[in-house]
Amino acid sequence: MHRLSLLLGLLITPVLADAGAATPATTSASPAAATSSVSGIAWRYQLSDMLETQTGADGKPTHSLQLPVMDYFLTTIADLTEGYPPKFASQADRDDVKDKLDRLLSILGVMDDGADTSTDVLRRQAFAWGLAYRFDEPGSGEKAIGLYEALLKRNPDEPGANFFYGEFLANTVTLQSKSIPYLQKALLGGAKQANYTLGLVYVMQGDKTKGLACLEQYSKDYPDDQRAKQVIDAVRNGKVTIHHS
Repeated sequence: MHRLSLLLGLLITPVLADAGAATPATTSASPAAATSSVSGIAWRYQLSDMLETQTGADGKPTHSLQLPVMDYFLTTIADLTEGYPPKFASQADRDDVKDKLDRLLSILGVMDDGADTSTDVLRRQAFAWGLAYRFDEPGSGEKAIGLYEALLKRNPDEPGANFFYGEFLANTVTLQSKSIPYLQKALLGGAKQANYTLGLVYVMQGDKTKGLACLEQYSKDYPDDQRAKQVIDAVRNGKVTIHHS
């Protein structure tokens, strides 16, 4: 699959937030991060915080996975890797993010029970492999597609799954047009933020009228999002250029 970025002087990428998802932490790199071998990203948790150990009634330890902590890492990584290719303050930051994503994928792989994999795990697997695609991980695109389709086979109308699958497809060239029905279904299910991604897709597909209608509705629903206002202004004034890579 090929990549596509929509540039307006600044990089514009779809909104990734989903109702009920953990809020990404604000992260920043220190001024010295560009030349340091140590990551400058301030993570709120450690990966080990995902595992909670308690002593059972029989005195033996029991382990449970803390999904909110996993969701923090997934959504923060999504926030840090917007745009293609993802830009980092330093190679150390990139290595740090990629290492954490690889370890999350390994954890999710251990939790994979094939056809019996829980929906909660399947949802996170699909999202995580979509993140791996941003790093050009071999086979990640096909893996993400298979997982999203398996997830939607269980619940075709789930707004979050339709939104994230549509957002993933929207960031490809050869499959971009296929994102539209998923984003539309996400909207019907109440995921209003899908209007942003859908609007960009329509613009990139050459339908400026539909694109502006979606973007303007998104801006009404999320009036504090200044990025959307910049995009609308750029589309209205013909400042949008499309770059394929």
